[in-house]
Amino acid sequence: MTQPQRPIPAVLAVVTRDGQILLVRRANPPDAGLWGFPGGKIEFGEPLLRAAERELVEETGVTATATTVLDALDAYDPPQASDPTEEGSAPDARIAGRPAAYRAEADRPAPDREAMPCAAPMRPQATVLRQHFVLIAVLCRWQHGEPLAGDDALEARWVSPEELSSLPLSRDVARTALRALGGCAD
Repeated sequence: MTQPQRPIPAVLAVVTRDGQILLVRRANPPDAGLWGFPGGKIEFGEPLLRAAERELVEETGVTATATTVLDALDAYDPPQASDPTEEGSAPDARIAGRPAAYRAEADRPAPDREAMPCAAPMRPQATVLRQHFVLIAVLCRWQHGEPLAGDDALEARWVSPEELSSLPLSRDVARTALRALGGCAD
C-alpha cells in the first residue's frame, strides 16, 4: 500500500537591501529557469526561520536574519511529457493535456484573500502532480555578503522593483517582492 501524497513544506528567504530584493534563477523543477526567492525544503525538526536562513546561505552565500513569516504560497510541479507513463498505456496518455492546466493555474494572479470564500479550495484542474510544495515566504533582514549562485541556483543577484517586470518570474514573486519592499525599512 502506498502512502498518500502530501504537500511538501518549504521556505523562501525574502531578503531586501537598499530598495532591492534578492532573487535566484532556479536550476531545478518546479520553475527551473525562472527567477524566484532562494529557498528549499524544511528539515525535520527545523524551525521555519532557521530553515530560511540556512537555505539562503546554501543558495547564495548571503547571511540574513529571518524575522517573520510574510506569506504562504502553493507551487505545483506538473508532470512533464518525458515522465514515464503507467505500464500498458500509450506514451504520455496519462498526462496528455494536463500541463496546460497547471500553467493556467500558475499564470493566474493570486486571489485577494479578503475576497476568497473559505469553503472554496483552489486546486489546479488536473489531478496528476509530481509534487506540491507549500512555500512559506519568510522576510529576512540582510546582514552581509554578496550573492553567488550555489546549490540549486543558476544565478543570484539583487533586483530593483523596476527590473521585476523584465525577468521571467515564478508565480507570486513580483507581488511578494513588492510587498516586502513596501513593508520593510532597510
